[in-house]
Amino acid sequence: MRKGLLTLLLSAPVLANAGWNHTGTVDLRMDAREAGESALLGRTAVTASGELAERLSLQVEVEGNGETSVESASAELRTLLLDWQVHDAVYLFAGWQQQVWGRADDVNPLDFAFAEDPRWYYLEPRAQRKLARLSAGTRIEWGDSSLALFYFPESSRNHLADADSIWCERACDFADADFQREQFAALGFAVNTSKASAPRHEWAGRYTSRLGGLDFGAAVYYGTDHRQRVERTFVAPGVVALETKEYQSLSYGVDAAYAFGDVVARAELARYQDVKLYIYPELARYLADADGLTETDATAAILSLDYTAPGDIYLNFQYQDVWLGEPEDEVILPRELNLATFQIAKTFYDPDVKIEWTTLYDINKQGGFSKLEARWQMDMQWMLSVGCLAFDGENSAEDYGAFRKNNSVYIATQYQF
Repeated sequence: MRKGLLTLLLSAPVLANAGWNHTGTVDLRMDAREAGESALLGRTAVTASGELAERLSLQVEVEGNGETSVESASAELRTLLLDWQVHDAVYLFAGWQQQVWGRADDVNPLDFAFAEDPRWYYLEPRAQRKLARLSAGTRIEWGDSSLALFYFPESSRNHLADADSIWCERACDFADADFQREQFAALGFAVNTSKASAPRHEWAGRYTSRLGGLDFGAAVYYGTDHRQRVERTFVAPGVVALETKEYQSLSYGVDAAYAFGDVVARAELARYQDVKLYIYPELARYLADADGLTETDATAAILSLDYTAPGDIYLNFQYQDVWLGEPEDEVILPRELNLATFQIAKTFYDPDVKIEWTTLYDINKQGGFSKLEARWQMDMQWMLSVGCLAFDGENSAEDYGAFRKNNSVYIATQYQF
């Protein structure tokens, strides 16, 4: 892994100077955490694009990242995409790419086609967390409208974040067969584990357009929801089998954005069919015939409001609701079926220095996190940042208080080329 990251760091300038249009960043960040630990995080990314022939272009993006607290380092291809303009308005594409769907900030109910890496969750823009996915398809553009159709030959899933990384949802653990095996072993069970074959042949469509001052769009996706599940079966008294599986479902939705003077309103509405939810491991002792999962439909909506006030003050407010339908089994889920979250970001800046305060609060869990950061754009290439991050909430496995060990102050630098 580290050799791959070092190779990427050394080869990035070569790729960037190959005569193509290119951009690149190198990020370093040092954290001092409440638990008494410190961590160095690093990432580099290079994007290059150019013409291979008339009407045939190639886009390449590579990225490497590492974190000392979990002794991890990796290099990966984020984009390798051929784009062929077969007609004035018709394009064919094939290769690896990642996209963000939806118009809200970071929380996007419509963003269901491409998986993501949660290691930088809520600390970096969503686009930087997306994972490359092999696809082929066509794109048709006319006026202010665009229609893209995707075929995915293989499924994809989110990375599982290490529990010691800066951010890891507890759902990462429930999707980990090793974690569940430890839970059942502690209850005295003998545990067998296996992994099912991943689904194949998935597809998606994305439409965007503009009418007057209204930007709007729609999306549909049939495939995995990118979160693997661990299905359990009680094969004999005191013996449980855990099988890691990925499930396919149909998701679809719409989004829109409109400016009312200095206020920009953005909204998304999405529907997910046949969603798999966990019946938590501790309930398995009482449900001898349960597989650990139940199935239901879900609807998610988000409203985002942006306002730029006099004095270069930027305000953003978002409110999200998630409604869960009736589960297929007669079980009581140990969670609220109606969820609401909101996020507030307040930014003060002048041409060179920006001070930003961001808060995310989960109403159901009564917890969240806040981040205060000052960024100094020293010149066109160098930027220096200092800040602090704090989690708050109940200190249980499912709540934000479990991440208090990652409360931290940090200093970071970014070089752009």
